[in-house]
Amino acid sequence: MTPARLNREIKSFCDDFRPIRRILRDIGATLAGQKDQVDYFFFLPDLPGKAGSRRLKLRIDDGKPRLIYYYDRNQPGSRSVEFQVFEVSDPQIKDLLELALGVRTIVTKRREVWQKGNATFNLDCVHRVGNVFEVEVQVSDAGDELEQVAHYRHLFGPYLGADITGSNEDLVAAVRDAAAER
Repeated sequence: MTPARLNREIKSFCDDFRPIRRILRDIGATLAGQKDQVDYFFFLPDLPGKAGSRRLKLRIDDGKPRLIYYYDRNQPGSRSVEFQVFEVSDPQIKDLLELALGVRTIVTKRREVWQKGNATFNLDCVHRVGNVFEVEVQVSDAGDELEQVAHYRHLFGPYLGADITGSNEDLVAAVRDAAAER
């Protein structure tokens, strides 16, 4: 089992990624790549006495499946996300998890990833939702993540729309549910 990691995050809608890319280049971030991703989110039983939300997803990108377990806690100004990543080699893991837990939501997106130090910047085009910009600052022993998040919020803020307090799963589910009500 991989050790749990902790990120402080900003997640917001973004109408236009062009000024975001300009700022990323200006601050010395590097383009790490682009990929198509499909995330299968599974139903999880509730845990009594646990605040926040838990999520289990199977991410498939570049044909490789990975299980990711999240525990989200929303805080003013940023999200705190603890997560663990599990590499899996059997592509039939999706079928097993779907049978055992059921699929809650499927998120399909095109992701552009930029990096600078302990920060990852995701420019996502989420199918049926739109553009989402995400800053993930990995918590380290230096302990300056809150200052980093505040700095990035100041830099990118003028180009961002509303903050997103949940995950892409929540956004896709909201679009799906709204369409079903019509």
